[in-house]
Amino acid sequence: MIIIVATLIKAYLEENGIKQNWLVDKLRENGVRISPSKLSAILNGTRPLWADMLAEIVKVLKVDANVFMKSKASCRPSQSEVQ
Repeated sequence: MIIIVATLIKAYLEENGIKQNWLVDKLRENGVRISPSKLSAILNGTRPLWADMLAEIVKVLKVDANVFMKSKASCRPSQSEVQ
């Protein structure tokens, strides 16, 4: 499940034109110590995605974590989830 969630986060970033480096910068602004290579490894499934990191990512992206618990075909948030 964790690798699927990481894959959905990566797809969400790509579909919304969000660069991984932007996410790293925003995470660092929130006090998260992460390198671009570590985030890349997480999103590629070669490093674990822990719940606390997921919480920080959804906080930065301003989306509900449930957005990434859906099927791969439906990783865009609905209008009600965005607001």
